[in-house]
Amino acid sequence: MMPSTSILDERYKIALHALSKYVFYKYNIDHQDRVKYLKTREGAFQHFMRCLLNQMIDKNRLEQIMKRVEEEGLLDYDKLVFEMKRDPKSLENRLRKVLKSHRFPTKLSRAIVNNVKILETEYMGNIHNIYEQALKEYPEDKSKQVKKIWSALKNFDRVGSKVAGMFFRDMVRFEKEKVWDLPIEALTDIPIPIDVRVRRVLHKLKYVENPNNTREVRRAGKRLAEEVGLIPLILDEGLYAIGHKEICGERKTHCEFCPLGRLGCPSSTTLSKND
Repeated sequence: MMPSTSILDERYKIALHALSKYVFYKYNIDHQDRVKYLKTREGAFQHFMRCLLNQMIDKNRLEQIMKRVEEEGLLDYDKLVFEMKRDPKSLENRLRKVLKSHRFPTKLSRAIVNNVKILETEYMGNIHNIYEQALKEYPEDKSKQVKKIWSALKNFDRVGSKVAGMFFRDMVRFEKEKVWDLPIEALTDIPIPIDVRVRRVLHKLKYVENPNNTREVRRAGKRLAEEVGLIPLILDEGLYAIGHKEICGERKTHCEFCPLGRLGCPSSTTLSKND
């Protein structure tokens, strides 16, 4: 059982708050082209595919796979629909070959086909209609809009809290010009996207005893976000940055590069050695 009082003193909280907001808003600089891309049906679908494939895989491998998928024409939504209607099994087999370097080629190839079916039958082939349906049903209630969108995203095959959270965050993250017209603060109840970096850093900060316990990690993410005055989806970006292999890696740690390590991380005695 973790202690009920805050583990981090105010110096840590200020540093973590600043780092998380910096990483979050740094992504928004020169955002116009990004927003323009995400506002299109094709751009939003391609970003959804990127989030879907970003499961237990490093950035370099993800980029290689995305490039191969694009080269094979499998990021073109209309082509996917055409092939799915003609022969869904053949499309699934083709996707599996393209995704062979992924950890889950069979599951993800099946999921892509299933998700195209969901988009066609429930959202007229446009993922933006998830937001439009929520807006139409609850025009004055952003909290209910968020809940409906969250439920819709998690209804897709192989889309859990991590994938749904990453995608939802990017649809609302830009302040000057929105893709989906919701303030990022409206997503306060969306849980922190959990991956190996987030698990590791929360464990190093002594907020979780068992980093493999997803429920414990999710609770810890919510608790720490409240303590530093951020929503979990923004805190995630700071924790993810700290968890980079060149800072707080699985095998080696370099506290001198970490704003928390330089303050004296709660795990500083172990962080100075190899994990």
